[in-house]
Amino acid sequence: MYFVKFLVLCLLAFSGLAMGIDYNASNIREVVTKKYGLPFPKGYDRSLYSAAYTGDNKLPTGLINAIEKKGIYVNLWRAEMAIDDEDYKLALKLLQEAEKEDPNNPTIYWLYAKNLMMEGLRQDEKATKIKGKLFKKGYQYALKCRALAPEDYNCEMHIGALLGRVMTNAGIWSTLFNAGKVEKAFNNANRLANEGKQHYRYASGNTSIGVSAFALGVMYRLAPHGWFMRLLSPVDGDLDKSIKFHKQTLKTKPTEAEYSTELGASYLCKWQLKKDKEALRIGKEVLTRCSELPVPRTATSKISHRDCSRLKNNPKLACGYSKDRQQETDPDKMKAQVKKE
Repeated sequence: MYFVKFLVLCLLAFSGLAMGIDYNASNIREVVTKKYGLPFPKGYDRSLYSAAYTGDNKLPTGLINAIEKKGIYVNLWRAEMAIDDEDYKLALKLLQEAEKEDPNNPTIYWLYAKNLMMEGLRQDEKATKIKGKLFKKGYQYALKCRALAPEDYNCEMHIGALLGRVMTNAGIWSTLFNAGKVEKAFNNANRLANEGKQHYRYASGNTSIGVSAFALGVMYRLAPHGWFMRLLSPVDGDLDKSIKFHKQTLKTKPTEAEYSTELGASYLCKWQLKKDKEALRIGKEVLTRCSELPVPRTATSKISHRDCSRLKNNPKLACGYSKDRQQETDPDKMKAQVKKE
């Protein structure tokens, strides 16, 4: 087993050398942009990211695919970069071109899904109809990805993420009805990232291991905690699980504001529901460190950075906190909302 792992790592290292490129070179940005004519993520700093495995060069997977596989993967990398740069129209154009060339490539469809999700997250909190359309359309693309590749990490991850956004945008009834599907997709993604060794590093520097743990952390905080809601929902809220997953996530990229925001929210929610003063102290410490991080480049990350201070100053928002819109957590109001919906 150890020999096989060693052999795989050697092959990964050799693939770059065989292409005439040293992925660990300090001037890798210049090599990528000048020699290969490919975009390199703005502000990408490998020293800030944790290695996902022994020998990890900590470069985006899509970039390496573009260099080594060429062809359609060049457009797919450009599309992923366009999403990261919040240029959703360019991403759509590039993905449409890729789909014409290879309509059975699953990567196209999770990138379609991600593009729609990120566009939705940029909308005003009150624009629920617009966001709902974007999230639902993205979810359909993620399902198509799964149909083409049933055991693919990114397909499962984006199914859970898009359906999760549909839920938090639509209201409590949607949350209760779909929570089991989201939990299954996120658990599948986490299994494939860890046990399945499906490593993927995004243009943001985030990894499949970190992102799947992050998703589970958010879900276990937002899942119903009251006895009435547990009768209706297949998923139980679990703040200790939420905190555990968020701690794992933060280790993969300590400078990611969203990771700190969500960890802080889980600690403050534990204080709110369990009257745990230590959780309040830790949560505020996490959010203080988060607010001291440099202001992120993208609009969606800026929301998380802003919310560090907002949650610290108003801890009672923590249990229902979501970047989509604040979720209802009052049991009586939730019961009334279920009856209304």
